[in-house]
Amino acid sequence: MSARVDHLIPARTRVAAGFLESFLPPLAENVVAAYIEALTSTGDLVLDPFCQSPAVARAAAALGRRVIVSSANPIDAFAVRQSLAPPSERELNAAATALGQTLRGTALLRDHILRLYRCACPSCRRQTFADYFIWDMERNAPIEKYVRCPACGFQGSALVQADDLSVLEQIEGKGLTYFFVLDRLSPAGDPARQDAEVLLKFYTTRARYALTQMVIKTEAEFANTPDEKTLKYLLLACMVRCGLFNRPPAGKDMPVARASGLGLERNVWLAFEEAWAEWRDSLASAPVLGLSAAPGAEAVAEVLAGGARAAAIHCSIRDLARILPVQTVRLLVTGLSNLGQRYWRLCFLWAGWLFGKESAAHLKPLLRQPIPDWAWYVRTVGAVFQSLRPKLHLHGHLVLLLSPRRSTQAEAALMAGALAGFRPAAHVYGPRSVAEAAQGGGDYQIVLAKGAEILEGVTRPPDLAFLRSEIKDEAERGAREALAQRGEPLPAGWLRHAAFARLAQRGLLHRALLPRDEGQPGYEIVHKAVEEALGKDAREPLVPMEWEAHFAPNATIPMLWLPKPADVAEPLGDRVEAAALEILQGTLLLRREDCEEAVYRRFPGLQTPEQDLVQACLESYAQETSPGWVRLRDEDQPERVRLAVAEFVADLETLGRRMGLQVAVDKPPYHVVWRADGALHAFLFAPTAIVHTLTALGPPDEDTSRYLVLPESRIALLRLKLGHSPIYGRVLQQGGWTIVRWPYLQALLKQSVVDIHSLKQVVGLDPIIEKGEAQIPLF
Repeated sequence: MSARVDHLIPARTRVAAGFLESFLPPLAENVVAAYIEALTSTGDLVLDPFCQSPAVARAAAALGRRVIVSSANPIDAFAVRQSLAPPSERELNAAATALGQTLRGTALLRDHILRLYRCACPSCRRQTFADYFIWDMERNAPIEKYVRCPACGFQGSALVQADDLSVLEQIEGKGLTYFFVLDRLSPAGDPARQDAEVLLKFYTTRARYALTQMVIKTEAEFANTPDEKTLKYLLLACMVRCGLFNRPPAGKDMPVARASGLGLERNVWLAFEEAWAEWRDSLASAPVLGLSAAPGAEAVAEVLAGGARAAAIHCSIRDLARILPVQTVRLLVTGLSNLGQRYWRLCFLWAGWLFGKESAAHLKPLLRQPIPDWAWYVRTVGAVFQSLRPKLHLHGHLVLLLSPRRSTQAEAALMAGALAGFRPAAHVYGPRSVAEAAQGGGDYQIVLAKGAEILEGVTRPPDLAFLRSEIKDEAERGAREALAQRGEPLPAGWLRHAAFARLAQRGLLHRALLPRDEGQPGYEIVHKAVEEALGKDAREPLVPMEWEAHFAPNATIPMLWLPKPADVAEPLGDRVEAAALEILQGTLLLRREDCEEAVYRRFPGLQTPEQDLVQACLESYAQETSPGWVRLRDEDQPERVRLAVAEFVADLETLGRRMGLQVAVDKPPYHVVWRADGALHAFLFAPTAIVHTLTALGPPDEDTSRYLVLPESRIALLRLKLGHSPIYGRVLQQGGWTIVRWPYLQALLKQSVVDIHSLKQVVGLDPIIEKGEAQIPLF
């Protein structure tokens, strides 16, 4: 095992569960690998009980660990297993080609399916096949078609014609294929049969018929062969892509508001060929060696005995907990799906359609499940963690890798861990941008330790009023702690993360979730208290911080700040920039990924910077020498910076004298000062975009105009920082600083006639000189 990981591991390549990527959150294999390497040793057992990505199995196997990935959802388990043990390209091509060449009557199956989508070309009127139809969901009829005509080359959309509708009338509605699928989902008289009939409406009659014909042919021609699984995985892709729950592609003629009332019916055979091509192109990644071919408990036994390195199985949590011996798992690492009842219901449909009643039965209980809420999510996921906790080694860990759009899922997952008795070991939140942080979206990397067993009945439920007050107080402290450590105002979404992290550390999440006689669930108690802690009902309410519109005209995200900001750290953005520069200065050459991670390593926990800030700092200071390798830009080498300052002073001295002004150089804290009609124009050259140091200079004198001159390589970084936090605009505004881009000052030197008024052309992040026609009134 290596050192504890308490900083953000930036995601490189996110790995999804193949054709289910639109439903299941992908995991970054490099992030998974970092935690496996840090928290386990060679030969240890790693478990992913909600396997929704092949990333855990790939990373663990590559590091020499044993691994079991399991899912109670047969569709998830099937997709992950096919990703881990794909066919060879030759086997894939042979199976897909053979299916198309099976006979349906006297015609090849491929031709039979394609003819279901025949239509007239809108240009030449020859018969061709539509790529897709757009359906009006309210009218339950196609209204547009998309055609690529091989005869005349036409490619585009057109309205559906009467001949196109006549093709639909020739396809059986509730005929043999309809009842074939229905019977595979649920027997007559079963309450689930009504749910199955509703689910089948997600597909048009044509799509149901085409998909069922392909399933029937697959089972008839390829039963009990590896080709059957290969073809059914491709058919799963078709089921995912050919349902009316998909929306038409957006474009200028298809705004999002309009597309929401429409469905997309894709050509099933073309979708099959598209999935075939995509899978073939992804086969470059090697399969996981040592993957057990046995089902369920047999595969687990093989891994435990050392006969196999990995197992990917369909297994309920109850059965998994029964199979695994106590304290055999060193690490639980997983991602969690969001609340998505529709996906569960679709999986019931797909499981029965592809594999029959027995497979669908595993998901039948979810059909009548009331629309779930987050309190239900906490109880359900917490029960899973609780059942697997005894299987975890005494010094084992649970790692949750989440990338939700909002913070609610991460908060619920943290509470589920607390409910199961896990204690926090590390809690890292890394949004991609401030805009994402406002909603609480981003990457959450949560590490929970098993610790000592909790004895039921020992902990007495606390007084509810006292508990609410304590949660609110600690949530406030968590938010203020984050603001003080970062030295910058933050959006409410970021502060929620800080509040929940502190509540977890103080054990308050666990206490809130203990059974009690009062009716209010612990989930609601915590969330209400956090809302109050971050709102106007807090004991020390945080205050909104206004953006300086002059410096960040497009910034609108509400930010909260300390009412009395004393003893706070320097602004985080400035510290991140300084760290990136120092790391690049400290080495001649390094990999960009190593440089990026070195920055994050310096800012653990609550100090984790937004990902776009780190990228902007590296873009500003690093230059690529070869693919993936960077070094400090030539112009930022210390000697070059000294020469740049000297050049700047010489240029400003020359320009001031050409304007007929009195010029003074090296007038601390300024590099150059111009005097014009009793007013002073003071210039400071800044080789970095670090702003907070300017506060030490205080406000300007009444007759002094201040100019902060930056090289062009810092401008993009400064723009991002100004839009990242209002603290930077406030520093510049209170200090009376005007930004000037050095190249534009140099441009003034080239003008034949200049005076002090010419300076107006080049000041600001977007100077007038860039706008051409706006220069005229200044002369």
